This record gives sequence, C-alpha cells and structure tokens, in this order.
Amino acid sequence: MKPRDGWLLATVLVVWALNMVFAKAGLAQIPALLMIALRFVLVALLLAPYLRRPPTSMRELAILSGLVGVVHFGLLFKGLEGVGAGPASMASQTFVVWGAVLAWLFYREKLRPLQIAGMALAFAGVAVLAGEAPDGRDAPSFLMVVAAAFTLAYATIRIKRLGDVHPMALNAWIALLGAPQLLAVSLVVESGHLPALAAADWRGWGATAFMAVGGTIVGHGLWYHLVKRYPVNVTVPPTLLSPVLAALFAAWLLDEPLGLRLLLGGAMTLGGVAAIQVFQARAAR
Repeated sequence: MKPRDGWLLATVLVVWALNMVFAKAGLAQIPALLMIALRFVLVALLLAPYLRRPPTSMRELAILSGLVGVVHFGLLFKGLEGVGAGPASMASQTFVVWGAVLAWLFYREKLRPLQIAGMALAFAGVAVLAGEAPDGRDAPSFLMVVAAAFTLAYATIRIKRLGDVHPMALNAWIALLGAPQLLAVSLVVESGHLPALAAADWRGWGATAFMAVGGTIVGHGLWYHLVKRYPVNVTVPPTLLSPVLAALFAAWLLDEPLGLRLLLGGAMTLGGVAAIQVFQARAAR
C-alpha cells in the first residue's frame, strides 16, 4: 500500500473509533433513536446530489433502510446506552462472525475448522465482555449490540446481491428513508424529545454532526476508495485496530476503565474475528 493510502486507512480507523466514542457521549444528552434520526437527516441533506435516481428498486431500499437504519442502528445505540464505547466496539466486530455463518446458510460455503474455532473464540470473548458488570446488568445491552451486528451482516448480503451500486447513493437513500422510520419509533418508545434537544450542548450536537460527516461520509468515502484499489487481504485485517483505538479513546475521553475483563474479552473477540479474516484473505487470494 502506498504511504498516502496508508495514511488514509489510518484516518478511517481513527474516525470509526471516535465515531463510537462520540456516539456514547451524545447519548448522555439526546435519546438514542432520536439522535440516529437526526444523523440520518443530516446525511440525506449532505448527500442530496446522490438522491436524483434510486440505485435499486424502492422496495429493496425500503427493506434496507429498515434493516440498517432502524434495526441495526436502533439496537446498536440502545445497547450503547448500557455498554461502554470500547466493549461495544469490540462486540460489534461479531459482524464478521455472523457474515461467515450467513454465507454458510445462504451460499452453502463450507465452514473450515479455523473459522469454527474463530467463531467459538469470538462469542466466548463477548460473553466475557458481557460479564464486566458484577450484577450482570450489561448482558442485555451486549445482546442488543451483537444482534445489531447480525442485522448488519444480513443487510450486507442483501447489498452484495444488488451488484455494482454507488455506495454514497445507497447511504443517501437509506438515510432519507430511515430517518422518518426512526423518528416514528422514537416517538413511541422514547420520551422527553423537546426538553432533551433544548438542553443539548455542543457535545450532543457535535456527536450527531461527527457521526454524519465523519463516520458516514468521510469514513465510508475513504474506505470505498481504498477497497477499490487494494485486495481484501490488505484493507480488511487492519480494521481490527479500530475497536482497540475505540477502547483507548473511551478510556481517555470518557474515563471508561480498562479492566481485566475488557482486555481479556476484547483479545478473545478480536482474536476470533482475526482467525476468520485470515481464512477469508487466503480464500480471496
């Protein structure tokens, strides 16, 4: 990889790590589903030029907006309300594990011993992370984060079936269709919207803006540029550094503890994911 592209990849990893940390900070002021809806509104406005023509059928866009916008982000952010940014970022890496499972179910791809061992290790790591709180109150939140990863893996399979679609156009339409759905669900399950928005300061609004501009447009924009230029075995493995950076940033900016369970569970989860990615990289070659 060229040095310039190496710096771009490093930027992506830092942006994605900070995305989870800023989201956790913003949740202290704005309800989870409302904040995602506001993020999607901003994304749709910024990517408005890509809304001229739908990249696929409106039916498929409606399904994807529900899967990615409402279910995935809804579960992830509601789970993030009860889990630290570092552990949540590590648990969300089970997206790779679920992807291998769904590939086996949908495409009959064989699961090799290395993949099965990686799955077992990753889920064992999540179990360790979920037991970080002595009274077990984090477990339901971790389940939501893992369920969000599963939803994203399934949505990714549907996206791959679409063929060659412009990623920014897809992001724009998911944001446009997902925002009203999220707002509707938020009005049903959350309360205190107007007081929360009135009381929010630069942290709440800044987190929303960063997730839209940094996490979605800058992060994904640079990522799509890199995956077009380099093979999967070059671009994907370094992404395991992102949850590690998230844990470090969360400890620095949010005073989240770096306890033994976090270190052990995180190492197990990322180690299992790494084993699956190593197999996928070999298969790609």
